[in-house]
Amino acid sequence: MERVRVGWVASDQTIESFGRILAPLAVGLMDELVEIVAICPLGAEIGELPSPPVELIPSGKSRRGLLRRRGTETLTRQIRSRKVHLIHALDAESASLARRLAHDTKTNYILTCHALGDARRLGLMHRRAGAVLGTSEPVITDLIKHHAAPAEKVRLLRPGVHQVHQASCFLDPERTVTIVAGTMGRGGRGLREVIKAFAKLHQQDYDCRFFVISDRRGEKRLRALVKRLDLRHEVTFVDRKPASCLPGIFKAADIYVSAAPTRGLDVHSLLAMAAGVPVLGAKKGVGDFLLDGTTVLQFPAGETSQIVTKLGSLLDDTAWAKGLAERALEYLRKNHTPAQMVTALVEIYRDVIGEKPAPKSVQ
Repeated sequence: MERVRVGWVASDQTIESFGRILAPLAVGLMDELVEIVAICPLGAEIGELPSPPVELIPSGKSRRGLLRRRGTETLTRQIRSRKVHLIHALDAESASLARRLAHDTKTNYILTCHALGDARRLGLMHRRAGAVLGTSEPVITDLIKHHAAPAEKVRLLRPGVHQVHQASCFLDPERTVTIVAGTMGRGGRGLREVIKAFAKLHQQDYDCRFFVISDRRGEKRLRALVKRLDLRHEVTFVDRKPASCLPGIFKAADIYVSAAPTRGLDVHSLLAMAAGVPVLGAKKGVGDFLLDGTTVLQFPAGETSQIVTKLGSLLDDTAWAKGLAERALEYLRKNHTPAQMVTALVEIYRDVIGEKPAPKSVQ
């Protein structure tokens, strides 16, 4: 096989949120003779991307993936000088820029979508893409339903993450239980309902510490609610940035609560599962790994009483909670490893470029 160079085009939000997925992916692709040139906005949190082997090119500030013509011309020259074979937009926000760069450099391009509704944002403009990838079955269904690309070009690419060897929750029965709550989006209402559930658990004398991963924009109202419920000594707020700190937070938790569903991939729940922590999540979250009763325990979004009941069931039966975390780890090992993601993406890259990968030798 010949060495291939791929230009990743990504928004700052994707680089930040998907860092723990993109980093092992980039390293694994190197082993398959695929080199990555990452085109990222100035100021993006790029600490997770290993550089080298990933070469980083700042793309400047953009709005909805669009740059002024002068900025695009500069990127075009840089991509040509690096002899990039394929452009890959890592999110729908970057799709327009990726397509323009592909057109100007006369290379093929592909696109990854993570969220329900991406297909409607794209319209029919990406029917010419070599492939349109979805990171979960619901997103695939949405892409096909709204004709984002011909059905034969729509492909599934499940996210891959490294997992711990065993569940890391409830290791010390004498230790105060740590419950972490957060959302991928703003999710203010969902977090408010979870905080109310925390108050009820506190009133029932559960020995817990509560942490809320918040967006600074909505934290003021959440703090006011914590004060009104007299939880100032029980609830600690954690800044969601830098995102590189989140895996450590999840690993130190006993339970993670995904407070509200979002239309995008629930990466936080995926990382919590990979850290060996049982996940309690709002229904209708996006991700093939969100299987109620098997990998997660779910509740109807916004129903405080259900949150209290299900959190109580995890706290009352820690053996079952650890079993839930173990089942989630087993599911991730079978379906969401970095190696699986690398294998799938290499096949797609070489297929779009026009080069079929050579079969692997049997060890």
